[in-house]
Amino acid sequence: MDSAVEPPGRRERKKRQTRRSLRDNALRLFAEQGFERTTIAHITEAADVAPRTFFLHFASKEDVLLADAQERGAAFEAALAAQPADATPLEAVREALRALMGSEDLDAEELMLRARLMEEAPSVLARNLEQYTAFEDLISRDAAQRLGQDAYRDRYPALLGASVMTGLRVAISLWYRQGGTSDLTTYVDDVLDAIGSGLALAPPTGFEPVLPP
Repeated sequence: MDSAVEPPGRRERKKRQTRRSLRDNALRLFAEQGFERTTIAHITEAADVAPRTFFLHFASKEDVLLADAQERGAAFEAALAAQPADATPLEAVREALRALMGSEDLDAEELMLRARLMEEAPSVLARNLEQYTAFEDLISRDAAQRLGQDAYRDRYPALLGASVMTGLRVAISLWYRQGGTSDLTTYVDDVLDAIGSGLALAPPTGFEPVLPP
């Protein structure tokens, strides 16, 4: 049985090209004139398509920035699962983030733009926080599995997930504000070291408060 994946047909290639053009032009306009001043009409005019075409590919301007959110989440989840079983939860998160940041798919220029827009546009920050919450949940569930705890009832997994994602947001913000001249991994390692000084070990069994079902 031939398991080779057939290349996409002409129609599918055209759809991908249109989506790519919309996203490329949107990112260029966001960088040139800001997120709030860029309208969907501006984007579709630049991409030379009808406004209704935009909504065949994206639900909003914010969605343009998070077009690869699902893929990044899946990559991060896979990177976490690939860490050794004897790694501490924080060690597993650190190595998973390093793998994600070291990926050839990571566009530093786009990440810099996203960091800038998060500071300029509240709606962009809100949508990015949704993605951060999804990553937080992945971290909490991985930590709970490694510790034999409950991701939704025990304190440590939940606190680790929230702390790491807050730290990641701080690291990216500092990296952006300082011009992105240093490796982002350096900033992430720094905040994880700070978190690790207080979250190096899980609390002893039995220390968790009893929560209602």
